[in-house]
Amino acid sequence: LEIELQNLGLSDLLAINGNATLSGTLGLTCFANCNFAVGDEIVILDATGQLTGTFASLVMSGFASGAFDVIYDSQDDRVLLRVTEFVSAPVPLPPSTGLLLSGLGALSWLTVRRQARRHA
Repeated sequence: LEIELQNLGLSDLLAINGNATLSGTLGLTCFANCNFAVGDEIVILDATGQLTGTFASLVMSGFASGAFDVIYDSQDDRVLLRVTEFVSAPVPLPPSTGLLLSGLGALSWLTVRRQARRHA
C-alpha cells in the first residue's frame, strides 16, 4: 500500500467497503512540504468490515526526518500512523544553485580561452 502524506488535512486515505486483510509493505511518501509534529495521528486506512493482518515492513521516501508507529485499530477497523519523531520534507536546492553552476561554466570557458591565447 502506497500512501502520500503532506499534513493533517491532506494525506491519502484508503476507504474499504468491507473486510481488509493486510500484508506486504506499507510505503509512505512525503508529498510537497510534509510536516507533522510528535503525537500527530493520521488515519490511512478505514474499513467498514473487519481488519485483520499487519504490514510486514514499512518503507519511507522523500522525508528529511521523521518516524511513525503503525497502529492497527481492530476495534474501529482502521490503520493509523502516530508520529514518534518530527516529520519534515527535505530542503530543496535553492534557485541560486543554477546560478552557481552557470558561473562555474563561465569560469571554465574563460580558462580555456586564456589557455588558447597563450598558445597562439
